[in-house]
Amino acid sequence: MGRTLPTFRRILDLFEEEWMPYRRSLRKKEQHVFDELLRKARMHASSSMYQAPANPFEAIVISILLEMQKEIDRLKEK
Repeated sequence: MGRTLPTFRRILDLFEEEWMPYRRSLRKKEQHVFDELLRKARMHASSSMYQAPANPFEAIVISILLEMQKEIDRLKEK
């Protein structure tokens, strides 16, 4: 019996594919920022899968915000 739900990493792959036209329309520097946001979301794929949100976009955004807050905290400490 196979999986009935895609993994969150697969969900992120699908999200990235869906948003590829948007990414391509960005300037090169902004494309790197977009890629970094997705990298931040991937860092919490396991937690996002554990949460199993009805709307995966929410988990993507929370993961990105979590990483951004960690960066803010590190900068404040400096």
